[in-house]
Amino acid sequence: MKRLVKISFLIVVLFFSLTSCEISKTIDLELPSYHPKYVLLGFIGDSTIHNIYFGKTIPPYSEGSDTIPNSEIKLFADNQLIVALERIDANTYGTDPNFLLDSNSNAFFKFEANLINGEKVYNKPIQRPNKVAIDSVQILRSQNNMERTFKIYFTDPHEKNYYATRIEIQKGGDYVPINDDSYELFSPNDIFDDALFNGKQAIISKVILVDFNSKNKFRIRLFTITEETFHFYMSLKLNRLGYSNFYNPTFEVMTNIENGTGCIGAYRSSTAYKEDN
Repeated sequence: MKRLVKISFLIVVLFFSLTSCEISKTIDLELPSYHPKYVLLGFIGDSTIHNIYFGKTIPPYSEGSDTIPNSEIKLFADNQLIVALERIDANTYGTDPNFLLDSNSNAFFKFEANLINGEKVYNKPIQRPNKVAIDSVQILRSQNNMERTFKIYFTDPHEKNYYATRIEIQKGGDYVPINDDSYELFSPNDIFDDALFNGKQAIISKVILVDFNSKNKFRIRLFTITEETFHFYMSLKLNRLGYSNFYNPTFEVMTNIENGTGCIGAYRSSTAYKEDN
């Protein structure tokens, strides 16, 4: 009987040894090849040109974007060159701070990046939308005195419009965004269209947190944005992975860039200033 138990034990040990050998085999997976895309990002504002980002998408599990050497970026209005941007750092281009656009111009704008290999990366020409003015702003305090509800009143025109909001608080003489989750100018959570109030007076409510029992000064901005800008931000909002790391190309976002990805947006804005009661 003991001999039988011993033999059975040896058979079990042998079985698990063989099974373990099979399980520990290395499995080679063939990952799909990675092809980076050029990335062009930026904004045309009321009269300003925001800094332009030009780089490449980042491979999965990688950090940092490749610098594209010997490239130049130019801005065209109605196909006429108006300014060449200067490189600020590895992937950022900008203009002299004193360079301003005609805020009343309805020109179509295009950024064009020219590479040393002859390739061009550019946005489909965009036009700044019409400005929609803020009629008034109301601030309501919560019972715990740390929440503020902003009610932004404006009148929406009859044509289709797309919007974004930005609320800033005064600190040290400057106005800074209250929620530091903005992607460039505003967060994907702060965009909306006029589907529910087209051609009517609209009220947008925003709730923010402030220091207890503080008396603050706020700057409230209402942006009218292009349809392309809206869909770009909406695709980021719907894809949370994209919102946390746009440059990782494992997802798709809406783009208006030819020969690349990203977005060149345009806006006009209205600003109101308000203090706590």
